[in-house]
Amino acid sequence: MNNSIYKAGVAALLAGLSAIAEPSPNILVVLVDDMGYSDLGCFGSCIETPTIDRLASEGLTLTQFYNTARCMPSRASLLTGLYPQNAGMGYMAEPLDELSYQGHMSHNNVTIAEALKSAGYWTMHSGKWHVAHTLRDKDQAPCRRGFDRSFLRSFQVNYFNPPWLAMNFTGEKSQCKSKEELGFDDSFYLTDAEADVAIDLLEEWKSEQAAKPFFMYLAFDAPHWPMHARPEDIAKYRWKKDKFRRGWDEVRERRFKAMQKLKIVDSSWTLPPRDPALPAWDDIPGDSSNGWDGVPMDQYDKDDWDLKMAVYAAMVDRMDQKLGDVIDWLENAGVRDDTLILFMADNGGCPEDIGRNDRKEVGTPESYQGCFMPWAQVQNTPFRMYKHWVHEGGIATPCIVNWPAGMDARVKGTLNRTPGHLVDVMATCLDVAGVTVPDVFEREGQTHRVQPPDGESLLPLLNGGALPKRSLFFEHEGNRAVRNGDWKLVSRYDRDGQLYDHYGFPAEPRAVEWELYNLKEDRTETKDLSSTCPEIAERLEREYQTWAAQSGARPWSELEPVFNLQVAERRDILKYEQAFERDMEPGAVGRGSRCFEKNGLSALEADPVDCRNALTLSMWVRFEEIPAPGRDCYLLGQMEWPRAGFHLHCRDGQWIFNLLSSDAIRAVKYARPVVQGEWVHLGATWDGRIARLYLNGEEVQSAVVPYMAPSDAQLRIGGNGHNKGVGGLVDAVRIYNTALSPEIVRGLYRQGNGPRFTTDFERVTPRFAPGDSFGSVCSSVFLPSKLAEGSSVVWRSSYPEILDDDGRLVCRPAEDRQVELTATVRLHDMEKSKKFTVMVCGQAH
Repeated sequence: MNNSIYKAGVAALLAGLSAIAEPSPNILVVLVDDMGYSDLGCFGSCIETPTIDRLASEGLTLTQFYNTARCMPSRASLLTGLYPQNAGMGYMAEPLDELSYQGHMSHNNVTIAEALKSAGYWTMHSGKWHVAHTLRDKDQAPCRRGFDRSFLRSFQVNYFNPPWLAMNFTGEKSQCKSKEELGFDDSFYLTDAEADVAIDLLEEWKSEQAAKPFFMYLAFDAPHWPMHARPEDIAKYRWKKDKFRRGWDEVRERRFKAMQKLKIVDSSWTLPPRDPALPAWDDIPGDSSNGWDGVPMDQYDKDDWDLKMAVYAAMVDRMDQKLGDVIDWLENAGVRDDTLILFMADNGGCPEDIGRNDRKEVGTPESYQGCFMPWAQVQNTPFRMYKHWVHEGGIATPCIVNWPAGMDARVKGTLNRTPGHLVDVMATCLDVAGVTVPDVFEREGQTHRVQPPDGESLLPLLNGGALPKRSLFFEHEGNRAVRNGDWKLVSRYDRDGQLYDHYGFPAEPRAVEWELYNLKEDRTETKDLSSTCPEIAERLEREYQTWAAQSGARPWSELEPVFNLQVAERRDILKYEQAFERDMEPGAVGRGSRCFEKNGLSALEADPVDCRNALTLSMWVRFEEIPAPGRDCYLLGQMEWPRAGFHLHCRDGQWIFNLLSSDAIRAVKYARPVVQGEWVHLGATWDGRIARLYLNGEEVQSAVVPYMAPSDAQLRIGGNGHNKGVGGLVDAVRIYNTALSPEIVRGLYRQGNGPRFTTDFERVTPRFAPGDSFGSVCSSVFLPSKLAEGSSVVWRSSYPEILDDDGRLVCRPAEDRQVELTATVRLHDMEKSKKFTVMVCGQAH
């Protein structure tokens, strides 16, 4: 971090102890969502953005400023001045680990609002929050992280009809109100509300807190999906040949030429060819001339695509209009000159296929769609890639800094090519306010040691100066990059093709792991120099790896299985948790089968399992008695024997997954004897061709099954209605209507084994008489290793000479001795220890 932040207080003191300190400036930070690099008028776009264009013409435009490629990490970086991993937000709200990817901001940092509030600022927020799961992570609510006032919407965005809104949110569900309860009428539109409430909060500041400077964080949702806009704004861009009617290829070329003319990009740079995943505009079917056709994405014609981008442009336009209202208020209140304004976006243009099969007209309140990949490439002109990735298209953002009273006149209206990053926002705000980052911070009675921010203050640039040389780092979903000076090393995740598939487009294969670019000569990343400058690539890779180790940035291959499991859990599936409680009397397996009900209907009537194409089964089983030879023990299935359906069962020490059709019964079998009292995780998948059987997270058998006849029978768990089997328990039964990957099945096993492991460990007890001195201690202790396959047990003794690591008594003490034993049980990344005291008989006996 720039030392000026830490020295600001000292410098002021040395300037004259008797001098009256100048009042600190007001600060307005504006962040927009999912806006591409070239979507502003001052960056070459045909979208009308006069407010932002004016801020640029009267301020400083940073053309090489960066975000983190995704909304939540970017917001965490902006608010804390830390790289996302240091802030605890390496990914999104999903908790993937307990440190760098915990799914919310960590407590060992301070937000800009917390630091400025402690220094006497009045702090306000309006708009998107998104640095935690809004209701789950209550301690991360805006008014518990430094904001005096706040206005935000629900986790799910809807511009016309948000599920709920909240004022001065502290995390309590009772604060979530409908728009009507907060006084909004049917004309509600989220972008308008975010700006209007910001003005209301500023009015409150002026009337009640004007003795203090203010900090306002205005976080517009626009132009993030869903594509919702007012009809009058859409009309400005619909069916216009000088807007989007001629298609993405021409608009992209037009923007690139405009950017060269504005000197936003260098005239020597090359515009990359259209993404190979995308069709040429000329290959799109002609206009229907009937307006929106209401067809799936793969059937859009030119008119449909024109409407998509017209709605997107209308959202950007409206955002600029409402920001203009806020700027007008500042001017009318007489505080505009001494207000520092920073404007930027949280990531590049968004390719996500939200609503690709939605038939409602784009832009209307009934629709819920994104803008999609073809137009996202236009939004990111002239760069490659999109939101999610860390090529320039994913991380480059316009950044405009405007402070009439605090800028050197020579820099006003100029462009600056110094690389900057969202981590610099906090450093800049604190620098201009003369505030230092504390070493420790007390929050709600808890004292936290604070990490020093990672950023540099941008203040020197406002006075014609320079920033220290440094490297900038990026990691998101396995996409990695480091920039040092003019050099950038960047890597796409090797399985990013899956993301393309999700968006409905084929991916161009990754050619090499790391690409190297000289951004001074080629910021559009068209000429990979990794093979011609290997020493530079190796140096930057070492630098990245050092940063990754320090920040906690982890390989996505380690986190992807956890993430995929969480994604699977969110799918529209038939799922039954805790089907039978563990303390129920034996008999849930084989005896007294259960047919589950939902809202008074049988499970299949309420939520049928469509097994014609794919399915996954997952369950835990524990037998209280071992099934007799020749007897079936039915566990789970939807079956019309012998012609349709599927089921899992156990017979003669074999675990069996049956798939039935009218002409054959195909069985996937694996022999593994039942152990009385042992919990076993049983899984099975079928993808329409291959059936796989899993035990305790590992695939044990597979077979080709090209067809299975679907059954209309009731879903039965724990029996088949004929009392076949023996006593036992089943638990955590899940049925998915897709074939989950082996990594996810393994994750289901590990996820369920943790609680089982913890519970069973409490039962560890020595069971030998105090006088015993022979044999193995292990043989007479109830061990969780008998229940949790894959665990290991290490024994330690206060009298080490008599006991080895696996618990065997190797010699007797000379006399009777009280011995303290410690059993440490490990299972995957879990470890627990337990101590007991026993009497060991001495040799004198």
